[in-house]
Amino acid sequence: MAKEHSEKNKISRAKYTFVHTTGSKTFAEIREEERMKNVDAKEPSRVEMFLLTHKSKNGNKTKDGTSRIFSELEEAITLNPEAEESTTQDDLFSQVLGKERLGFVHTYRKGVAPTDLWGTKSTIEIQKIIDEVKRNARVEIQEEMQVKLQEQVEAIKTEMFIAFKTFLAQLQTCFPTIAIPKFSSMWNPNINERDMKDKINSHRKKKRKEEKAQRKHVESKSKESKAKKAKVLKDLNMPEHPPTMSPNMN
Repeated sequence: MAKEHSEKNKISRAKYTFVHTTGSKTFAEIREEERMKNVDAKEPSRVEMFLLTHKSKNGNKTKDGTSRIFSELEEAITLNPEAEESTTQDDLFSQVLGKERLGFVHTYRKGVAPTDLWGTKSTIEIQKIIDEVKRNARVEIQEEMQVKLQEQVEAIKTEMFIAFKTFLAQLQTCFPTIAIPKFSSMWNPNINERDMKDKINSHRKKKRKEEKAQRKHVESKSKESKAKKAKVLKDLNMPEHPPTMSPNMN
């Protein structure tokens, strides 16, 4: 049933013509503008380009099949949570608008073939694997950062507990006639002060270890950079520290 519905949509879409709304500006210019907006200078996907170049300027629905394609693209992206990668969006684009014709690729100039953009099928598969690895790496980094953040929050809470408890003890010493409630009664009774101190010390040791590892990494990169520079200068037969001319020399 779903397959029949998909084929029906393809036949229906074949009757539509899509008129871009970019005016005299070329797709290449728009693609470059969008690429420059991205922090990583990444090109917009074909889905993003289609939405940018075919949207109505006044916000009204277009009379051609563009509005329907918009809906189908948005629905496809919603149903695919991994659609943040360009390769995945390109796949969705092909599913909605169908395979590209020879010498024509949607959102690119005429005369461009699919292999000119994405290479062979094996190249596309490799890019998909790369995108998946990147996506998994981002998830792992986010999880690791979440764990570290939670550890820092717990350490701060523990330090605050001990500091406030010490403050109350000092306050009781200064004002012995005033009945100050024990702080332990206002806190989780299952918390052990020694355990809290151990947690703080463990957190500090871990932080010092990470800082030390970071310094070593920076030093290693610096040495590596100097070594590369020395090698380049050696290959060019240039001294690493060129002699300076004496001010007395004419």
